[in-house]
Amino acid sequence: MTSRERLTVALRGGEVDRRPVVSFAVGAADAYVVSPGSLRSVVRRQDEAILAEVPNPFGLAKAEGVDLNAVLAADPAAGSALLDRYATRVKATIGDSFSRGADGLFYRLAGACPAESSPMQYGGHHLEIDRELLGGLEGAACNIVYVEGEEPYLEFVSDLPAHALGWDVERSAAVPSEIRAMRGGALALASEDGDLLLDSIPMTAQAPVDPILGHV
Repeated sequence: MTSRERLTVALRGGEVDRRPVVSFAVGAADAYVVSPGSLRSVVRRQDEAILAEVPNPFGLAKAEGVDLNAVLAADPAAGSALLDRYATRVKATIGDSFSRGADGLFYRLAGACPAESSPMQYGGHHLEIDRELLGGLEGAACNIVYVEGEEPYLEFVSDLPAHALGWDVERSAAVPSEIRAMRGGALALASEDGDLLLDSIPMTAQAPVDPILGHV
């Protein structure tokens, strides 16, 4: 099978010759994750998919030292306006990434874990924005939502529109089979339980320091 065939079949739950590998490093893989700014310089060796690494608005703000939940709590109107500005920037980066040749997204979803938000904070302020940003991208080859943090709120994000859902299995007690029952789609994990095998995942996103994202 070619890399594209392997990836497409695995995402649909079909039989593959081996699990497709999604990697951040140089080496044999079926899909590579790169920063949006490097998309035009990527050289495909064969038919690998190229995924743009994009943070969600919470993650972008966090990378810039902004605690959106604190701003929202102190001044709801100002916090909402700031969150909208971050969401606009992320939306622009997603559109630009596809125009630069990305085959899909590696959407780093921060904020959906106890260390960063309460369930009410994430569900009330951020969940629907993440859903809106991911909506309408079904035509992409492969969109992966990767939920960051320890013990993430996977039940909140299990139905977000994406081809595959991933999280740090070593930092979560979630049972992949239970998430499958909840989601009914592909899982992208750094373990044998994934339909896609994640390889060499950096702890922080490359995208927040990309010049495409501009300034708030």
